[in-house]
Amino acid sequence: MNRRVLVRAAECAALSLIALWMAACRFLPGVAKWWMDAATLPASERLSRLSAHAPFPLLEVAALAAALVMALGLARALWRCARSRCLRPLGRFGRVATGMALALLAGYALMWYPAYFTASADVPAATDAQVAALCEALIERLNGAALSFPTVEGALREAERAACFAGGEAVPAGAVKAARYPEWMRALGAAGLYSPWTAEAIVDGGASPAALIFTGCHELMHLKGIADEGWANIAAWTACRRAGGAAAESADLWALRYAMSALCAADGAAWRACAAQMDDRLFEVFGGMNGFAGLVRREPGAVAAMAGIGGASVRYDALVGWLAGGFAQD
Repeated sequence: MNRRVLVRAAECAALSLIALWMAACRFLPGVAKWWMDAATLPASERLSRLSAHAPFPLLEVAALAAALVMALGLARALWRCARSRCLRPLGRFGRVATGMALALLAGYALMWYPAYFTASADVPAATDAQVAALCEALIERLNGAALSFPTVEGALREAERAACFAGGEAVPAGAVKAARYPEWMRALGAAGLYSPWTAEAIVDGGASPAALIFTGCHELMHLKGIADEGWANIAAWTACRRAGGAAAESADLWALRYAMSALCAADGAAWRACAAQMDDRLFEVFGGMNGFAGLVRREPGAVAAMAGIGGASVRYDALVGWLAGGFAQD
């Protein structure tokens, strides 16, 4: 058996093992819960403490390094193909690329995918009247708030402090980082992102500090093992409200943004009436975090739907139903 066949067999075996593992997590919830408690959460906590020492997101460094290696490898393969007039060097490059892709997929399957199947019941949708009432209640509370927020760096540290109110292990300083190159986040339309490979919460530091605290806390809920986006929002809102101060106000501002977006889609007149109730300070802060622009409701991709995580990966607005439906005791 030649080397090429052995490599292909190894790749197929690795992909089959990953697929079997993901199937076990999806269809045997006990497996996912056991793995999260025994491996993913302890490993993520240790990895987070290590990555927190770096003053920059390690994910960005790794991505840039991988892109450079791949670009150089491809250029070298193409040069050798041109010289030898055969496609064998390109085949070697393809095997390297496949190996890197399998490594990334294995990391995702072990460090993140099981978290989708350890919790998360659906939250009933709120009625239009409930959403309007929630907007009015949040506006009334925020009109009386200080709405004084720290600098970007202070907002990141405040997010880490607030995350400790969610229980579990304390979050190390430096667990939330601002992207050095936030353009890629803006291109993806992402205010924040959690990297399971480096256990880092990464946010767009160019966003309003009023928004950053809650965004950072939301990403840290992923570090604590909550993969479902809706429940990560709920957990972050609860933790921020318990923390009080600027964190509580940031949480209410994000809740208002989700609620106002839902209200705008359902009843434009009610949305305008709620906006008119904001005092000047709240109007300025809310506008500074693009609150009046609304939020585009994302649809799950085909791959996410096939993996059984379609809804959990996009239902950020579950916070509205949870608050408007009276689930929150605050």
